[in-house]
Amino acid sequence: IGASDPAPGRPVPRGWERFFETGLAPALDRLVYVARAVTPPFRPQRFDARFFMIEADRTQGRLQGSGELEKLDWVPLGGAGGMELAAVTRRVLEYVDELLSGRHVPDGRIPMFRYVPNGRHLCILQ
Repeated sequence: IGASDPAPGRPVPRGWERFFETGLAPALDRLVYVARAVTPPFRPQRFDARFFMIEADRTQGRLQGSGELEKLDWVPLGGAGGMELAAVTRRVLEYVDELLSGRHVPDGRIPMFRYVPNGRHLCILQ
């Protein structure tokens, strides 16, 4: 997710060397901030995650991890249903589907999904 580097030759942030070697710089303005989700307190691994989306034709190259994530791949939204995902991630993907299908019209507020004791994820608009 990049564009031509507007300032080639400048110091490159540590860990981004391979990215900048392509002649590109991050084009974060192409990302759409969709939602935030917090995993429930009883989970052994907790996350406070932000979810973004981008049109596939706005990307290029091969996905590469930084060592933290494994088996990275682009998956069509409809193809994610059969994957092993955290419940909150499934809920965010349902929300993305609602956005893309027009069943939900964004009003500028970003939803945060938080687990509630009935086993569901409460959507709080921020």
